[in-house]
Amino acid sequence: MTDQPQPRKRRGKAALIDPARVRQMVADGYSRIEVAEAHDVSTNAIDGICKDYGIRSPKGVPRRYKARAKPDKGTDRTSSTPVPNVPPQTASLTATGGRYADLRAWAQRWGVTEVKARQCWHELRLPVSKGGQL
Repeated sequence: MTDQPQPRKRRGKAALIDPARVRQMVADGYSRIEVAEAHDVSTNAIDGICKDYGIRSPKGVPRRYKARAKPDKGTDRTSSTPVPNVPPQTASLTATGGRYADLRAWAQRWGVTEVKARQCWHELRLPVSKGGQL
């Protein structure tokens, strides 16, 4: 018996593909799309056959890497602590604590309806402050 696991069984058109032909096409410099079109299968089927039979990936295979997290736009790049970039309208809405009387005053100050003020408050997804109703 061999130490390597056997390739998985395939169904449909992919089962009819000769791995030796795929290996030769890859060696000749065909891209994964060209190999897939020659066999009338998807590129995923070609990728799976290459993986199962230890064929080096044909050109055109996207790299599999973990993307680094992009820094937030509101962070100060010189320090490690984020600097919040909160517009004054949102800051004053947060200060209302979700209380209806304060939301009514906020709506009058910013020229919106009370319903819109409540909608904006709920979009923030903050808990109602102490003294407010749930």
